[in-house]
Amino acid sequence: MQKKQRYFASVFVMIVIMKRLIIINGPAGVGKSTVGNLLHQQIKPSFLLSGDEIRRSINDYHDMPREGRNLRNKIVLSMLDVLLNEDMTVIVVQLHTDEKMLDKYIDSGIKHNANINEYFLWVTNKDELIKRHKQRTRVPNTSLDISRVLKYWDKMKHFTISRNKNSTIFTDNQSPQETTDQLINSLTK
Repeated sequence: MQKKQRYFASVFVMIVIMKRLIIINGPAGVGKSTVGNLLHQQIKPSFLLSGDEIRRSINDYHDMPREGRNLRNKIVLSMLDVLLNEDMTVIVVQLHTDEKMLDKYIDSGIKHNANINEYFLWVTNKDELIKRHKQRTRVPNTSLDISRVLKYWDKMKHFTISRNKNSTIFTDNQSPQETTDQLINSLTK
């Protein structure tokens, strides 16, 4: 009987140590979704929580941007709380310009004793961003036109400096797999 108890105790400690909250943020077109999917395939078990996918699940979200964004944020926070409570590693992939909302994600991770890693993916070259956007528009259900992509890029420049909690990864000259590998290397340090 004692052997079983020790085994379960050691398994519990291992799970607590491994629980992570990984936040991937950045403007449209930098590779958040692609990198998030690749990371999700390599970290097991993990849950990929995409703010964009949740938002697309809300009918007519284009017609009610503020309401859709607020509802999405509430859903993401609720799911994050449940998943971290279940000791899951959660990968949150979302374009976020609201630092207070990002801090709420981090607060949830702290509340559940998760190891927290916040990454900001960035493209320094506007031409590269435009090229990626043109490739992306071939994907169904993409709603961002180039003017909105550039608006978010301009709006989010400050994140490379102001979010000292994050690690900025420049994706200009990297494949999505190279960016994922860079993320994994930083997670294993």
